[in-house]
Amino acid sequence: GVVLTSREPMGLPRAALLRLSGLALPVPDGVRPALATDAVRLFVREAQRIRPGFDPRSAVAELAAIARSTGGLPLALRIAAGWMRFLSCADVAAAIPRELAKQGPDDGDGAGLRAMLSYTWRHLTAAEQDALAQLSVFGAPFSAQAAGDVAHAALPVLGSLVDRCLVLPLPPPASGDDDRQRFELQALVRQFAAGELARDWTRQQAAQARHADHVRHALARADILRRREPGAALAVIGRLLPECRLAWTWAADNAQPAFLAATAPVLASCFEVEGRYSEGVSWLAHAQRSLDPERRAD
Repeated sequence: GVVLTSREPMGLPRAALLRLSGLALPVPDGVRPALATDAVRLFVREAQRIRPGFDPRSAVAELAAIARSTGGLPLALRIAAGWMRFLSCADVAAAIPRELAKQGPDDGDGAGLRAMLSYTWRHLTAAEQDALAQLSVFGAPFSAQAAGDVAHAALPVLGSLVDRCLVLPLPPPASGDDDRQRFELQALVRQFAAGELARDWTRQQAAQARHADHVRHALARADILRRREPGAALAVIGRLLPECRLAWTWAADNAQPAFLAATAPVLASCFEVEGRYSEGVSWLAHAQRSLDPERRAD
């Protein structure tokens, strides 16, 4: 079977639909205490990372209001907890419905989350805004070094974005030689940040060029490893493929034949060993269409 997630039903034949809801919310006059509900517990956990002295027992009503305003959505709760850097719990409880009201008629959870992201964005420093926007060029988890090389995200800035729950640290891998801490942007945060990056075409192109250079160097290291440990190299390239796809598409669309020539042999070897011939042909066809003026005109 195949498990797919989407924001709306996909209408696939013979597909079973499982609707996902938010975390359990406090119920007015309910039997279960508000502090014991999953939504409140998540908010409190994230808020105490930022403000260790925060005592949830002093703000039970406000915490219940925050949980209900966010609908128990984990991303919304994490973003709201990040506001505890500069707001009190009561201020956060009041700010959420105010920011949601600016969206006008209800447009579902996505609009509400975008409103909260916009509010958070306005309270970021220029360095934090710049780093978050450029981190959107990553299509897979990234290391702190990669964040610095590609997005110019200094460690204090990356740490601040983690504190605001805009960048999420991932659990360490269960096995493998690469035990570096990795981070990621949730899909909606990445989409929002990419929109901000697109406002400045020059900065967007520069970030994507650095991302492509990062991918090229990573593939070159994997190619060296392939000569000694083919299996390990194949695993590394497999993890890199989401980034490779983004960099390859950018290079093809922006006439960067040097990148394509440097990475094609390594990628072709990976596709051949794994029997992913149609995928490899598709990548090459896209590059050919983009680089060939006559094909581009068709």
